[in-house]
Amino acid sequence: MRVYMDNFYTGVPLFREFAVLGDGGCGTVRANRKFLSSELPPKRLRGTVNRKSGRHLSDYQSYMMGVDLTNQMIGYYMQNHNPAQGISTTHSTHSVTACTRSATSVRQTACVGRPPPAGAECMKSQFIRSAWKTTTSRCRVCEVPGRPKPAGAECVKCLEDHHQQVQKVRGRPPPACAECVKSQFTRGAWKTTTSMCRVCEVPIHKKCLEDHHQQVQSV
Repeated sequence: MRVYMDNFYTGVPLFREFAVLGDGGCGTVRANRKFLSSELPPKRLRGTVNRKSGRHLSDYQSYMMGVDLTNQMIGYYMQNHNPAQGISTTHSTHSVTACTRSATSVRQTACVGRPPPAGAECMKSQFIRSAWKTTTSRCRVCEVPGRPKPAGAECVKCLEDHHQQVQKVRGRPPPACAECVKSQFTRGAWKTTTSMCRVCEVPIHKKCLEDHHQQVQSV
């Protein structure tokens, strides 16, 4: 089990206590810390000393990425944040944070040695794709009349193809997006769209297409 957090290095006594137990601590040394000088010399007077990086420091830099991403998301997805895209901030906060933490845990336990993912969106997509690959679910895309009904993991391919089937709506006023009309944050021209799903035959934004078809029911 690994525990990584900011401000781990709070003082010299704590560092020595963990060193006796065979563990190391990493963190940022700042002024006004207990048992540390209240004034640090300027960077131009400190100089540069090359030292070999220890195992704890390399592990900290590798696995601290998940904590940093969570802190960035907390700062952006605030409860009072009203994005122009009309996304429910409460749902986005919990869903993105849960996907990030879950994907980070999987990478640390089952995929040790591989490079960390590129970012939160990458981890979210990987987590969602792994959740689709289940035999105890029924794909709602297969329920469309006249569409073949694959079984098992083939529904993942069915969903991926379904997400790409978007065509332009021409010759009539722009209708309202099927997903944006459900959101209380989207008003006026933000709801209109010129795209539609070929299978469902409903107007839908391209950015809302994945959320619209991400409805997998347990059998």
